[in-house]
Amino acid sequence: MESKGVRVLSKEEEKFFDGITIENGKVQDTDFFETGEKISVIRIGNFTFRTDSIWVKILLGLIIAAVAAFLLFIALPVALIILGVLLVIWFILSFFGKK
Repeated sequence: MESKGVRVLSKEEEKFFDGITIENGKVQDTDFFETGEKISVIRIGNFTFRTDSIWVKILLGLIIAAVAAFLLFIALPVALIILGVLLVIWFILSFFGKK
């Protein structure tokens, strides 16, 4: 089925052709979206989560908020207290250690 100006290249012609060709019989991966179809994509690092559900989005938001709250209200104060205690110990040892 050849059209005007279109023909199948031989292997030799294909090897040395310097232009745009249509691959004969090869399938190319392409993403297709139908009109009206709604797909949400949430990317976190290499993790991709596609969903339409508002409940999944709310749950994911709550999980992220819980992790942020833990880091801000628990992990950070504990780390600062430990750092403060270590700083006081270092100060006392360095103050009384010099003679």
